[in-house]
Amino acid sequence: MSNAGGFRFVSHARSGLIAVPEAAASGTLQAAAVLSDGSSTTPVTFSLPGPGDVLGLDAAFVTRRYPRPGATDVETEFFPLIEFSVPELPWLLPTPTGPSGPLPWLCLVVVEAKAGVSIRPGGIGAPDVLQIADPAKPGDELPDPADAVLWAHAFTATQVHAAAGADPVESGTGPPLAGSRLMAARRLRPQTSYIACLVPTLAATAQAGLGHSNEDVSAALAAPQPNYAWSRADGSVELPAYVTWEFSCTAVGDFESLTRSLGEVPVDDTFGTRHLDLGLAGPGMPATTTATAVLRGALTAPGVGAETVWPVVNDNDQTAVDAALTAEIAAVSGLTANPGAKPVVGPLLYARAAAGRASVGTAKPATDWFDQLNRDPRARAVAGLGARVLRRNVEEVMAAAWK
Repeated sequence: MSNAGGFRFVSHARSGLIAVPEAAASGTLQAAAVLSDGSSTTPVTFSLPGPGDVLGLDAAFVTRRYPRPGATDVETEFFPLIEFSVPELPWLLPTPTGPSGPLPWLCLVVVEAKAGVSIRPGGIGAPDVLQIADPAKPGDELPDPADAVLWAHAFTATQVHAAAGADPVESGTGPPLAGSRLMAARRLRPQTSYIACLVPTLAATAQAGLGHSNEDVSAALAAPQPNYAWSRADGSVELPAYVTWEFSCTAVGDFESLTRSLGEVPVDDTFGTRHLDLGLAGPGMPATTTATAVLRGALTAPGVGAETVWPVVNDNDQTAVDAALTAEIAAVSGLTANPGAKPVVGPLLYARAAAGRASVGTAKPATDWFDQLNRDPRARAVAGLGARVLRRNVEEVMAAAWK
């Protein structure tokens, strides 16, 4: 059994009066008070804010937009999206309910930045206006508004646990919903610029946002519902855009396409390896007759075998080098530990502060990571290069650490 973080998704979220089926369907709710003597008052009808009452949207509700505004290197394999801090926001108004749930009154559309597509400033206190006219066609730029219900959901972070071979299950009852998300039903293309717009799905909301007369809004509400804000068959479209931003896609080069473009390149069996000369390493070190250690790079040929342990017990050269190196490290450590001792030049002891060690062990082969690092010449070579880089850039490294 393992526990991990996860997410819980629901197709929609409603709370308060809008969660009452009668209110969600009609936008009205009847209520009466029951008095202490058991009698009831005359029912009173409450009207909830409806699609024709929205003039704009506070952008403070927006917590995330993808792609980020102004991005020029967007990959084409992901769908654009917008997230809100209020889980109920897309379903806050009474809207028609279908087999997939209530229709969100908001929809995220992404249109190509080209001739015939423009954003017109809406004036003080009014949303901007998305315009699509000839030579652009709404059918090419906008999704079917009826599908907006399929591209919206609410979510929360949660904890899940999973047994071996079983699907993850949410732990406990789960936390309350944390936000909502709308996704744009648009497949992005390489080297293309786009405009993302948050628009209403219903005609009455669009009429109100565009500043049309009360008569126009009432007519849109009186029409058979759902009365959508646009049709893909329209010759031109104007929609209030509560939030807008632009981005551009990069050339083909997302992870999938780059992976598919990989191909084999024949290499030598020793590709990525170098022989490490263990002889004549300095005073106290033995002279060896063969170069028996192989230094491996990060990328090697498929035929290169697994790295051997250090030292190979039946390799006389490696055993001699290991014994001498261990003795030299121990000698330096012993001299340095004496109070008032002068600095000693000898083999460095890498990571001594991190390990809290003053010397190395003598087990053969070396199994402890600290011993492997300091006794294996292959590991010492890499550690030496790392130390050289650090010394060369010590000022920049310290400045970054202080920052």
